[in-house]
Amino acid sequence: MRWIGQSEDESQVVLNRFTGQFETKSEERVPQRIRTGLVLDVEATGLDVEADEVIELAGRPFEYDWETGCIISVGEAFHSLRDPGVPLQPVITRITGLKDSDLAGQVFDEEAASDLIQGANIIIAHNASYDRPMTERLLGRGDKVWACSYRQIDWTELGFPAAKLEVLAIYHGFFFEAHRAGADVDALLHLLTFAHPESGRPYLSHLLDAAREPMCRVRAVGAPFESKDQLKQRGYRWDAKNRYWATEIPEASLSEERLWLESDVYRGAESAEIESIGLSERFRP
Repeated sequence: MRWIGQSEDESQVVLNRFTGQFETKSEERVPQRIRTGLVLDVEATGLDVEADEVIELAGRPFEYDWETGCIISVGEAFHSLRDPGVPLQPVITRITGLKDSDLAGQVFDEEAASDLIQGANIIIAHNASYDRPMTERLLGRGDKVWACSYRQIDWTELGFPAAKLEVLAIYHGFFFEAHRAGADVDALLHLLTFAHPESGRPYLSHLLDAAREPMCRVRAVGAPFESKDQLKQRGYRWDAKNRYWATEIPEASLSEERLWLESDVYRGAESAEIESIGLSERFRP
């Protein structure tokens, strides 16, 4: 994969700070195919989606062509801070740059955030399994379709060594102030305006197809302890509360997954629990 900004002799790569200039396809507007998306990001006091508190939420709406995946226009950003009521851990200050004094007395604009979400056909986050439950704890559960640009775009298959937003940005010739919600939102939306350099297919098109695909949740209940590394490598996550490994896969892959569980995990008849996931139910704990 050739880096954007790479010199002809491949000895240097030039990176430009992203300053909010989005490349859109406004000339390709077909009114009946236009939908509204929302890129959203949350920063919080920690990683526990059930216990930690949101301290910052940002989002930016955009219009896209649901058929081609081209981004047609970009709207105004939303950004709000929130006083969590507890001191920040030093690691959170190091990661985000936010201090207790930045958050003291800050009241989150729930009404504006709710209006933004309600106006979207799809909500996109780079770690939707974190951002969705944190957002819904703050604003209440909703029935919107969420998509995860980290998990639902196969970046490895597309030729990239990692799916972290900062790494993908570098490969696309830009850098940004990572781990502040507003900067993360704009960096992700900017990334989604790109098309793959070889196929020419917009990254958003890949994500929309994945978001439309019927999915199911597989719970490897009673899996032997010694299979934990195999499960983790295959994308299963440990549910510490319920004490099982689980993953979400396309329904079309379920037969293959059952065979793998039987041969590589249970070493006999598999006893996994299978649950279909509605399009608007994904990325919840």
